[in-house]
Amino acid sequence: QQPRWWFKVASGHGGHGSRLLGATKAAAEIELLASGGSSSANREVLLQRDVDDCMKLDDCRFTLRLYLVIIEGKVRSTYLAKQGLVYQALEGSNITNCSQAALRTQGSARASGAPPAKDLDWLRQKFDETPGLGPGSFSLLWRRLRRLALRCIAGPINATLEKPMGEVNAASIVGACLGLPKILGLDVILAERSPAGLEGPWPWLLEVNRFPALGMRAPSDASIKLRIVRDA
Repeated sequence: QQPRWWFKVASGHGGHGSRLLGATKAAAEIELLASGGSSSANREVLLQRDVDDCMKLDDCRFTLRLYLVIIEGKVRSTYLAKQGLVYQALEGSNITNCSQAALRTQGSARASGAPPAKDLDWLRQKFDETPGLGPGSFSLLWRRLRRLALRCIAGPINATLEKPMGEVNAASIVGACLGLPKILGLDVILAERSPAGLEGPWPWLLEVNRFPALGMRAPSDASIKLRIVRDA
């Protein structure tokens, strides 16, 4: 099976502009961008390979929204919050999006009817009850997520923090001087196994969000996000 590719255009939040393309179509889009003939030519574009062996729960794809808390000082301290959210796709869609809970159909960012996000305790229980996973699977996942977060700190996180932040740059500098924490959102999808064939769940980083939504959109949001902000 040929790999599929996500073609993501910088077009606001909620997955607007994301398309799932076959290899031939993705190559054609790249050629069009290079020639300047694409309507996306003047915007940032990300081409990302789809995780085709991703895990599913209740026959739906899902992603995790994790929170990495960074406190600047003489020595930067960082930790991965133990709370996080689980977002499931709707109606068999291949698309999930952590900022709007789910995408109903390919190319649409409507989250109407999306179930509320679940927390990581729910995920642990689902793992315990799922044949082939069972007790211990979540602990294995958490160890792998912590290693993923450590790799992010050494790579993508530094690039994210150093990137100009436009109108909020001054506020970010003041916050760092006052020792206020910076909360980043990590979007992760799980594969059935690692690239080397180790049994899953194996986490793949999808995105690092500089400004993850911390508004309370549902009771589950409130219970998780309030704890993250309070603990930070």
